Amino acid sequence: MEQDCFHVDFLHNYMTGLSGPNGSAPERALESAIRETYRRHPVAGGEKELGSADFRKWYKKVNGLDLPTTPEELFKDFTPSEFTPEPRATQKMADYQDLLRNESLLLAIRLAAKRHPVVGVVYGSGHLAKIGPTLEKHLQPVTNVDLTDACQ
Repeated sequence: MEQDCFHVDFLHNYMTGLSGPNGSAPERALESAIRETYRRHPVAGGEKELGSADFRKWYKKVNGLDLPTTPEELFKDFTPSEFTPEPRATQKMADYQDLLRNESLLLAIRLAAKRHPVVGVVYGSGHLAKIGPTLEKHLQPVTNVDLTDACQ
């Protein structure tokens, strides 16, 4: 599962390449995503880096589908599986990765709360929707703050 979650990072970077302001061609976006992921997370000694053909083959094996070439279709890989009647394997992997991230963030918040009398936590709305109930249970109520004017 750990290696499969690593593949979700490829998908995140691939989607960013496809949907950025200068949206790259799919093959160029995939190659760039693979380079960026390995730059951030180098492989351990003896492990082989995947190329784009290897990644396409892996995607087809786990999902039974060809790797999407549009951001709209690829976005389905990141829709929480609970909202999809027949989730893709990559959706379940992204769910698992989200769970690990949220548990790590909650631990960091708890540790900070032990050291400091006041701890501020800023979340994007997508992440807050998933973890908000847990934050409310363990911390003071969630407060939505409009920072629009502060950014001008």
